[in-house]
Amino acid sequence: MILRKLMPYLQDEIWIDVTEQLDGYYKNHIGKAPKSMITGPVLNYDVLESEELIEVRGIIVLRILVKWRGKK
Repeated sequence: MILRKLMPYLQDEIWIDVTEQLDGYYKNHIGKAPKSMITGPVLNYDVLESEELIEVRGIIVLRILVKWRGKK
């Protein structure tokens, strides 16, 4: 599933922490932002894994692991 299709199912007040899976064991942290601020090419990434919602200092955060799928 791509991130764009997952967004409507998420609550508006949560923050999304996006990490990209690169080749092998390497990961690239893209960033953390409120759901409303997540726009652009990152929405076309494939969602590999999402963790349960956690609360950090009063902010609800969803951690997502994504991978660039390229052109098909």
